[in-house]
Amino acid sequence: MPKQWPPLTYQEVVAILECWGFEQKRQVGSHEQWCKEYKGRPYFVTVDNHHSVYNDPDLIQSMVRQSGLTRQQFYAGCRSSANKINVAPLKYAR
Repeated sequence: MPKQWPPLTYQEVVAILECWGFEQKRQVGSHEQWCKEYKGRPYFVTVDNHHSVYNDPDLIQSMVRQSGLTRQQFYAGCRSSANKINVAPLKYAR
């Protein structure tokens, strides 16, 4: 049985957010703010770019919650992350 929140790399997180239409709006120190407006509501995801690998399940879960996506949708945004939880990647995923 796969882990519920397998680790992600910084590159995977960025690829997932770009796949779902998020754009980097600002950066303060090592924290990037990614934003997307959907149905009139803005979604902001904070990504800490000094981590090479996100091992903390709470941190990954927080980014998923901030994005407004489900766990399966979030991981499907990148081919390598989709393979980690055995879901089909989106057809336009990197």
